[in-house]
Amino acid sequence: MKINKILGRVGDESGVYSFEGQADTLPLIPGLEMKGVGPISLPLSQAQALLLITNYLQGSDSGNFAKRQFNSRGQLRPYQLDFKNTAWQIGIDKLVEILAGQLGHKGVAMQSHLSKFLIHGEGGSFMKRQVNKTGNGVIATLVIQLPSLYEGGDLVVYRGGLEKRRHDFGKAKGIESFLPHYVVIFADADYELEKVTQGYRLTMIYSIQLPPSMHHLARPSIKPASEDLAGVINTLDPDVLHYS
Repeated sequence: MKINKILGRVGDESGVYSFEGQADTLPLIPGLEMKGVGPISLPLSQAQALLLITNYLQGSDSGNFAKRQFNSRGQLRPYQLDFKNTAWQIGIDKLVEILAGQLGHKGVAMQSHLSKFLIHGEGGSFMKRQVNKTGNGVIATLVIQLPSLYEGGDLVVYRGGLEKRRHDFGKAKGIESFLPHYVVIFADADYELEKVTQGYRLTMIYSIQLPPSMHHLARPSIKPASEDLAGVINTLDPDVLHYS
């Protein structure tokens, strides 16, 4: 019976650690504002990018650090940002509802939490990180890229140190600067936003969580069907495997 259940999943998720798409539920104009800076236009201009990064670096105790990183990267806290367009959060909620089905939790009122807002200029990257697994019901990471004009900077997903999938947020179609895109990364997979070689990229990182009443259902490791099947086969009696 256990093998039958796993085989029933193979067609949909065999070897899948992440997936991507165009974020159609999100408004094209999010009405993004930053405290101390004001409204943010998209795609981000160089002048605004430097203003954002400078604002981020204010308070740094290292002038050399600020000078070295000035054109490269910045990480803003959610409290520094505000989405004036109320349709933004409605769109996020709708997107998470759709993604819940693809994550195997159709009909479950999943929750999302914005944890990071990243600005990357030339040379900026977000090094490989493991998806949050703190036991608070987190089952995946959602990376949303706002319309951005840049080169390089693919998102690469790893498992066991090996590259499993590469996502370009619409660059291959030439629409990365016009539409928001997303990548969902399953728990237990690592990911990296590679270096931007030209321009500026804006990304937001959300955690996707089960509702509090279902936290106990969150698995510490989300494996594709192929790995689960291999695990079950390894537990079978050798005589059963050679039976014909």
